Amino acid sequence: MVVLTLFWVLDSYYLSRERGFVCLYNQVRKKGESEIDFAMSARQFTRARTWISSAFSSTLLVFYGGLLVIHVIIGSFL
Repeated sequence: MVVLTLFWVLDSYYLSRERGFVCLYNQVRKKGESEIDFAMSARQFTRARTWISSAFSSTLLVFYGGLLVIHVIIGSFL
């Protein structure tokens, strides 16, 4: 259970970082060529709320939630 939880947290952290960089990309692609400063900091797009929402996104919830349910079912028989 601990390993599953750690991987869930780690995966949701990286998903939140990815979402931040997608937002950064979308902001930069809308700028004119003279306005682009080539800064790669996505800090302004990452918040604690996005990390929590990433943990309970549909993809991670189905994957890790399904593994958790299977783990509990198998663990109850042992």
